[in-house]
Amino acid sequence: CEPTSLLGPHFGFAVGDASGPRVSAQAKRRVTLDQLRSEEDGLVEHVETTGESGLEWVSPDRGSLGLRAGATRARYPLPGMRTADFDRVNGSIDTAARFHVRMTGSLHLTASRTTYRYALEESGERREVDTLGASAFFEAQPSPGLAVRVGAGPTLRKDPEATVDFPVTAGVTADIRRRYRASLDVGSSLEDSLWRSNRYVRVVHSRAHVGTHLPREVDLGLFGGVALADYPSREITRSGGVEDRNDLTWGAGAEVSCQPGGRFRAALSVSHLERRSTFPGYQWEENRCVLSAFMDW
Repeated sequence: CEPTSLLGPHFGFAVGDASGPRVSAQAKRRVTLDQLRSEEDGLVEHVETTGESGLEWVSPDRGSLGLRAGATRARYPLPGMRTADFDRVNGSIDTAARFHVRMTGSLHLTASRTTYRYALEESGERREVDTLGASAFFEAQPSPGLAVRVGAGPTLRKDPEATVDFPVTAGVTADIRRRYRASLDVGSSLEDSLWRSNRYVRVVHSRAHVGTHLPREVDLGLFGGVALADYPSREITRSGGVEDRNDLTWGAGAEVSCQPGGRFRAALSVSHLERRSTFPGYQWEENRCVLSAFMDW
């Protein structure tokens, strides 16, 4: 249930080896669909332009330390959706340490500011959302074919009211008979909301994936996900009652990719995505087929 890119160029470079300093940068422009930022009318096509740069120091025996900074620009083409246009700047400090041959811990410090160009406060100023977060992650490999991970930490959200959240993520990846790889990830987070008086929405999400590698550099995978969005403020329905809004979004699909040459890669995916809401006017469903091609050099 994540945003899906439909079309757009992606450029980037990285300088450095698996040990020592590394510098990277990338830029991406894509036409995408995102259900969370188009909560009024369902999926709405819009354009996102992003750029990110990073500086990292890596030691295979000790761990890594990285600094990253980025910016995002989102524009919606429809006049009724222009309130969702936003500009975002973000930065992070990441550090990881390997304290056992099969155990790794990491700490992430993040900060961001999102400015909505047409969503105004009562004072007439543009709406701004600031976030500060600190998360600790732990990953262990109890056996060669099994890996588990968990992460948690506080996040401060100011819009301008202050909200403290404690998002949690967890996941497991397992190799089955050395032919299949299965993974399951679950988590929770706060997302921005422009729906009526709600300034944010709490989302609990999960995603599962099963894949296998076939001869001639072909990969096949099946995936599915569920997300439950809970709005904190009750609102008036069309019938005149007052209810809580809860959205259940689920999706499933299949994907196949191949890499016939050393630098060329192609992928095909088909999926079904659907949302059911306690406010029926905001329900939708979509079937999608996406063909992608990539070239590395």
